[in-house]
Amino acid sequence: MNTLQLFFFSSTGLILLIIHSYHKRGFRITFNFFLFSFIAGMRKEAGTFLGTPISKMKYPTPFVHPNDYPLAFSVVNTTIGWMLAFYLSWYIAEKITDKLPYFKGKILPTLFFSGLVVAALSYAIEATAINIGWWKWVFFDKHFSDFLVGGVHLFALSAWFYFTVHFLAPFLLIECSDFRKAGWRCLFFLIPFLRTCTMIFLGSDLPRMLYEFAFFILLVALMISNPLDFNYPEFRSRIIKRRFIAKLIEALPLIVSLLILLVLIFVDLVKVGDASLLISLLPLVLLIMLSLRSLSLWLVILFMAILGLVFGKVAMPAVIPVLVFLFLSVLGKLLNIQQKTATP
Repeated sequence: MNTLQLFFFSSTGLILLIIHSYHKRGFRITFNFFLFSFIAGMRKEAGTFLGTPISKMKYPTPFVHPNDYPLAFSVVNTTIGWMLAFYLSWYIAEKITDKLPYFKGKILPTLFFSGLVVAALSYAIEATAINIGWWKWVFFDKHFSDFLVGGVHLFALSAWFYFTVHFLAPFLLIECSDFRKAGWRCLFFLIPFLRTCTMIFLGSDLPRMLYEFAFFILLVALMISNPLDFNYPEFRSRIIKRRFIAKLIEALPLIVSLLILLVLIFVDLVKVGDASLLISLLPLVLLIMLSLRSLSLWLVILFMAILGLVFGKVAMPAVIPVLVFLFLSVLGKLLNIQQKTATP
């Protein structure tokens, strides 16, 4: 599968997600989300491909792409991938938090799970991409590499996680929270700006790691102590008389997710010929399973346990998101009890 075919699949998926967002969230949220996701993706990929003239980044260009297509096409193609990943991660995370009563309808838990979803998506895509030659990393991060397959390394997963969270955080706080009416709300754009400045002017190794560690701790602490409610005008989509069409539109993100999995399975088995790469799909599969309202949690736990027994340590990336979900489920119940006890 070449870059042009990849562009066709990602563009098709993006169009389907835009249709879903318009019918679920309305024109304003849809337009702003995909406009700013396009800008964020273009800014990142232009910097990746063209480099930064003055920078203390240890790896100014973390990976290289094949030169079989014009540079502008590669930038746009990768940007479309980011737009698709941003929306899918938001949607799946929203469905997962809906199954956690205490965290349902809360911004920061949704933001946290969005990061987990996109990290799982990155694992699946990276394992395929670097083995078929869509791109190639010029360095390798050995941390926890024994738990990953296909030559994927931790830096790639963390980069996807933090880039997505740093994009979604200002968007959700500015557009979808109580802060949307505040005159100073644009200050939330400092969230991604600070990370970028840290990498460019201080360095992409230890300074970046310290910043991201502090950010992660702060996100988890606020997620538990003050998760923040979603608050934006509820959009009432035009009533679709045909029930099948309405259900189809609602299912579009799931269809796109399955399309991504099918493409990756095809490439892993047919083009690359390495069945072990399918292990990289498991974290995303489990997160999708967690997002399904009709699927029993016990079935997900059973599947997780089987994966752990069969694959051992390489199953840990798939096990961790489910353990996080279970931890937050228990914690949410305890916090609910505490609130009821504290209420006079």
